[in-house]
Amino acid sequence: MLGQLPDSREQAYAAIQLANILELVDQKSASVTNDPVTQCLKSESLPKSVELLNKAIKITQKIHDQEGESFAKGRLGHIYECLQDYQQAINLTQQALIGTIANKSLYLWAWQAARLSKATGRVKEAINFYEQSIDSLKIIRTDLTLEQRDFQFDFRDNVEPVYRELVELRLEQTEDLVQESDIQQNLEFVLLGIDQLRLAELQNYLGNDCALAQIEQPVPLIGKNTAVLSSIILKERLAIILTLADAQKKFKSRFFWIPAKSQEVKDAINDLRVKLEKRSDLENSYKAKAKEVYDWFISPFIKDLETEKVETLIFIQDGIIRSIPMAALFDGKQFLVEKYAIATAPALTLTNPIRYNPQELRILAFGLTQAAIVETDAGAKSFQPLSQVKLELKTITTSLPKSKGLLDQDFTPERLQQELEKNTYPVIHLATHGKFGIDDKETFLVTGKKVKVNHQKSRATETYNEKLTITELFQLISNSRDRSYPIELLTLTACETAVGSDREALGLAGIAIQAGSQSAMASLWKIDDAATAQLIAKFYQSWHSGLSKAKALQMTQIAWLQAHQQQLQSHPGYWAPFILIGNWL
Repeated sequence: MLGQLPDSREQAYAAIQLANILELVDQKSASVTNDPVTQCLKSESLPKSVELLNKAIKITQKIHDQEGESFAKGRLGHIYECLQDYQQAINLTQQALIGTIANKSLYLWAWQAARLSKATGRVKEAINFYEQSIDSLKIIRTDLTLEQRDFQFDFRDNVEPVYRELVELRLEQTEDLVQESDIQQNLEFVLLGIDQLRLAELQNYLGNDCALAQIEQPVPLIGKNTAVLSSIILKERLAIILTLADAQKKFKSRFFWIPAKSQEVKDAINDLRVKLEKRSDLENSYKAKAKEVYDWFISPFIKDLETEKVETLIFIQDGIIRSIPMAALFDGKQFLVEKYAIATAPALTLTNPIRYNPQELRILAFGLTQAAIVETDAGAKSFQPLSQVKLELKTITTSLPKSKGLLDQDFTPERLQQELEKNTYPVIHLATHGKFGIDDKETFLVTGKKVKVNHQKSRATETYNEKLTITELFQLISNSRDRSYPIELLTLTACETAVGSDREALGLAGIAIQAGSQSAMASLWKIDDAATAQLIAKFYQSWHSGLSKAKALQMTQIAWLQAHQQQLQSHPGYWAPFILIGNWL
């Protein structure tokens, strides 16, 4: 049928599409788990794919379609890559690169060229191609995200691997270096690559570029007694990088390989998360897994941390690791938070640690005490009453008299906007249910405002609580605040993220950044109302007394542990889920 059509662009692209379909059929039948763009399958379909792509090349050459010819050659080069005929694969990939006009294809062929260079032992050339691929991705990522929301779901398969493979290659290269200056320079490139991945993830989650205001001065250049621990999950191992500031305020980093495959890391973190949430666990079964993860992150660097007299640890986490509170890591005798103040940062260039004068602390607090129901795409979702929220807000306004608390029907987007327009509050405290979804549109907070919705199918009118999405919150704050007075802290005290979801944990960072806040404090899982009220009150009091936010949270959690020694409430399920994201000072 295809051979009966006249030579045309349509016929050429039909041949390319058929070759792609053959590969997709093979992928589904094999139940593969590798990246679709780079997937290799030994299949009886390969000769037919080669025939179709060669036909597409001939047609595009005949009709002078340079972009089509380039794409067909790139796909054919991938088949030869799979067959490990590297010379043929390299020749075709180079031709694809030369003929490529659109950045959407350029990133693919530069990535392919990088893999081929690595496979043939040309490391420097591979690094150059990886960087070329990432430069192309920076150009196209926003357009793809905005024009096609499905791109968010392709991101992990078709974009993330480019960054991860480059970081892994540079780390491997670091192992072969001898001069300390060369090692540090290479690790700077590694940290830059990790930072670029973190930025790409957040932009993908938020669906735009504009929300991310980057800074030039990275975290390790600020403050002594502070260490940054960056992680990146690779297919066969986990890399942990410790970064400190040396005497000249330059990077001083070293890294450690953890021999754990990506699925092993995921399983271990999910297992720990489930055990940490189980407050009724009288056997403290979380301890063994918390010790294992402690040994990944802390044990390799204990001497460095002690030598540098580190007091504060900043974690820049990867993937599923974001879903656990590092404060609950256990060395066999004590929790990590008992030795270090702890915070997380979404990326090096998204955190600007500037000390705020806590004496000026004023909080605008909104809370929801009543049961709520919201409308979602999956149907109505109910939320239980938060009986201790009233006490939570009363404690805040009593201890900080310049603060203001509003409950239930007064908790509306309009009232929030009015209050922000009238006064400058450095802290916005929202004690309400929050749902974190796979992207910013499915991430929302529940307000006290009631709205009526007419259902066409049932012709019934239902009353729901109005949702405040992450994007709406950003727009509301942006439109009602003086930009010269940024929010110092956005606190969310009744939120929860699902076990096993790194996208939802990423949303905690996303909501702070999108809201224009210097930092955020939120719970990874929902805890006892009374415990929340006590912990939050203690945190604000400690911060107001002059401690940094990270040390205020540390003192709060230590005080809780001391007050509940040998009691069920000493379980991390009660005190550990609150995490600080962003500026820790």
